[in-house]
Amino acid sequence: MKVYNTKFLKGNQRFVRAILAGVGSALLCALGYALIESILPWNFPLFYIAMAYGVSYCIKTYGKGVEMKYCIVGVVCCVLSVILGKLFLYMYPFGFNLSLIPYILRIVLQSFFVMNVNGIIEIVCFAYAIYVAYYNSRIV
Repeated sequence: MKVYNTKFLKGNQRFVRAILAGVGSALLCALGYALIESILPWNFPLFYIAMAYGVSYCIKTYGKGVEMKYCIVGVVCCVLSVILGKLFLYMYPFGFNLSLIPYILRIVLQSFFVMNVNGIIEIVCFAYAIYVAYYNSRIV
């Protein structure tokens, strides 16, 4: 049985740092995902889980939170990193033309609803990445 000093843990929280670390790590993970996926000739959705671990580690390390709001920040930043990663991946051939963002964002969101084996595997990996980000974003 673990006993924690909850007054010390709650007094040591840094929510703004957690948000900044989460958004920063989400951008870095998204750029890394887009770079790796543009090099590899196939889709590899297990990178979503690695991105979730990276985002949640940064939130846990810099935020040091024990409350539920840190889990929510982890989930939001994980979803942001996956969507931005696919957006950067699809924008790469067009040279990051900002006028194409609405069209490419529609393509990215539609790619999650493809009902074949690869689409189902991608949805399962995305759901597990959200679970990983939720579970690992706070100190328990």
